[in-house]
Amino acid sequence: MSEPGEFREAGYFRVDRAKALEKLSSFQLERGEQFLLPLARCAAAAGARLLAVSGRTTLLASFDGTPFTRGELEDPYGALFIEGADPRRLHFAAFLLGALRTRPREVRVSSGRGADRHLLRTSGLEGERVVPDDGRDVGTVVHVGWGPLGWFKGAAGPAKRAALEAWVLTPPGFTVDGAPPWGKPSPGRLVSLQETGGLALRLEPPDDPAETRITFCSLGVAVETISTLLPEAQVRAWVNDAAFSLTASQSAVVEDVRRQAALDAVAAAAAEFLPETARRFAA
Repeated sequence: MSEPGEFREAGYFRVDRAKALEKLSSFQLERGEQFLLPLARCAAAAGARLLAVSGRTTLLASFDGTPFTRGELEDPYGALFIEGADPRRLHFAAFLLGALRTRPREVRVSSGRGADRHLLRTSGLEGERVVPDDGRDVGTVVHVGWGPLGWFKGAAGPAKRAALEAWVLTPPGFTVDGAPPWGKPSPGRLVSLQETGGLALRLEPPDDPAETRITFCSLGVAVETISTLLPEAQVRAWVNDAAFSLTASQSAVVEDVRRQAALDAVAAAAAEFLPETARRFAA
């Protein structure tokens, strides 16, 4: 795309700040404390098997997978203006915007390997600084610090609670304070896990036999939950698709052919799930 900007190494351009600020309001999360949701999507898009989150006054997150280059750290919001941008960079930009809305003292992100490891430091939408990182950390390491009053303001707590609620189909190595958010089903709970057409489905008997509730997930992280009525059988369903298009606020899945395909897949799977569901409610 032809945008006025300053050339950066490795072929990256620094997007015009005025345009960036103009676009931010339409892209931000509904609540800043949800910033661990796009961070988990970023990690999943990077191919991470492990993502560990901990801390109170300073929230620490670390994950493996594809690291960020210096050029990517110097232009953290550039993906917002590129059609078909790398999801890893797109979700990283969303994470950074959300984290900054909580008014941290500083956000630090270190990533890369060996001599190519660099550190991004920022405390606002302007003035990121990227320097070589000579620390011993490996993978991508994120610090969001609110200073000594951060614990009293509850900045880290709501972020971790939001992650516990939304990381519903993330890999088992994604943990909050050492525990995976998505626990094992209760003993005797009927659960069906299946994959079809690039979708991952989790089905359970419905809480209300007259209603189906479906949670749409992107890269394992919940986006929205809807209530509907399926033609043959009702279920409680979670459907995960890395190719879902999200709205600017990341609070809903765009109503397109991909979303409809997911609904059709849930309906088909629910019909096969009917015998087990019927037995449960007859018990």
